[in-house]
Amino acid sequence: MTAQNQQVKSSFQIDSATQNGETIDVLWKDGHKSVYNNLWLMDACRCKQCFQDDTLSVNPGNDPLTMPLSPSSNSVDVEQDGSLKIVWDDPRSDHESIFDSAWLRVHCQSETGRSLARKTWDKTLDMPTFDFNDVVSNDDALFVWLDSIIETGVSIIENAPRNEEAFRELAARVGFLHTRYHPSNVFTLDTTDKIAQKIQHAYKLDRLFYHSDLTAYTDSGVIQLLHCLEYNNSNQEAEGYSIIADGFKLAEVLRKEYPEHYKQLTEEYAPACRRRMVAEEKVLQEGGEAPGNVSQNNTIGKYAWESYRLNHVIKLDEWGNPAEVRFNHNTRAPLSMPHDKVKSFYQAYRKFVELLEDQQYTKEFLLKLGQVLICDNGRILHGRTEVGSTLKRKVLGTYVKGESFKSRWRLLLGQKAQMNDFWLTGLSDKALETLANRFV
Repeated sequence: MTAQNQQVKSSFQIDSATQNGETIDVLWKDGHKSVYNNLWLMDACRCKQCFQDDTLSVNPGNDPLTMPLSPSSNSVDVEQDGSLKIVWDDPRSDHESIFDSAWLRVHCQSETGRSLARKTWDKTLDMPTFDFNDVVSNDDALFVWLDSIIETGVSIIENAPRNEEAFRELAARVGFLHTRYHPSNVFTLDTTDKIAQKIQHAYKLDRLFYHSDLTAYTDSGVIQLLHCLEYNNSNQEAEGYSIIADGFKLAEVLRKEYPEHYKQLTEEYAPACRRRMVAEEKVLQEGGEAPGNVSQNNTIGKYAWESYRLNHVIKLDEWGNPAEVRFNHNTRAPLSMPHDKVKSFYQAYRKFVELLEDQQYTKEFLLKLGQVLICDNGRILHGRTEVGSTLKRKVLGTYVKGESFKSRWRLLLGQKAQMNDFWLTGLSDKALETLANRFV
């Protein structure tokens, strides 16, 4: 994964740098001006005294408890290779800091707002679609696929072999599988599974309304993969069709058109709960058998689970933008709020559902044989249409840990940025993305 042109944009090239009291002012060749706090620069130093280049972590010598709170510099210079060199007036020792210009630019303290750009969508979404063989064998194709999930929250993989081995191979390209509250990490949604239909609403045959998974658990920010192994529908009706909606788009509409409802859903808490009866399930884990009772070479795991969590329907990030949507009718618990707030919360909740029922914001489609649907569970609300009595549908499902997915995306971005780990360590998602796009 290499840049086609090594020329760096002028926004990453220093024109001049000057001392200005407790700051250092940098003028870039594109005319932008950055102001950096001296204390911040000293704390971010990458010299051997301050940073361990083998473990890529801060050295004990760089101690905020002992460094001067108002450091000053003896000199500030732009080196021949374009980096910024600072010689500190440090009573503790001779201390020099050298900063890569591109690294410095993406840490500009004169700019605010560091969240990634998202592309919200409605029914007109042209679903991002990728080929199975491409993404499992080529890192460039893998990055484009993962990046599309960052941008839109959803995509389709085509031409996937219809077996669990291929499904696990694809999931492994995204990251580590997420172990749920019960023993297995790959599950099967099968219209003929009568036992599962009695203990889990997602297996029932009636319409499955838009929802997020895992709302009753701390770690619901996962990437969900659903692989169609079988679809046999004799009556040709639109049965068992997938339905999806962009939670960030709904949040955007609420914020613009119904600000009071938006305020309710971002500030008030909606409890979620899950209580699983003791059940048995066939278990197939990566790396060996899970604990259970072995019978005829099948491992049977027994489990039970009880959970409760307070959620915002719309969770905001540190910059006030939607970061996660948690919504599931089936896992709701009684509200935990003062009596005089209940009505206004339900009014907001109803408006959210009303938008979900509005066809201009939703997309319905058939997940075909050999296709895999990928959804960011923290953003995309998913469901399906009713399943008729004659429809045979079998779908494999799994979750990939959200952190694992983000890690893979960030590592691929780092390759694209063509900088060593020394400078890539500790960058925000936005800074890393900006660095990867710094070539002309």
